[in-house]
Amino acid sequence: MKTKEVKQEILPDGRHKIGDCAVDSGQLILIDPCYLKEWKDDEFSSKKHKGKYKETGKLSYSEACAITMNRTAGTINKCAVVTNTGYGDGFYPVYANVKNGRVLSITVSFR
Repeated sequence: MKTKEVKQEILPDGRHKIGDCAVDSGQLILIDPCYLKEWKDDEFSSKKHKGKYKETGKLSYSEACAITMNRTAGTINKCAVVTNTGYGDGFYPVYANVKNGRVLSITVSFR
């Protein structure tokens, strides 16, 4: 499949706005797609856990929720990073720092 070239907005500081990230659970996960085959799509209920969020290391939605309820961010099974947005749901801009045609870093702005 051929990908469509997207026109990028270049900011005064040189960062490229490459798109927006949709958030519908107040949290965001960064993971290589090859690990998604291990992903467990389970449910999370804060009422069920009554303020005690046990982290299991399982690559799952409930693990992502437990991490972001216990602290701001963390890793799951050494293959994913999860964080809460601090602002809830929405569309957050994503920027790339590009030098010589190579992406050096990606930033998701939660402001």
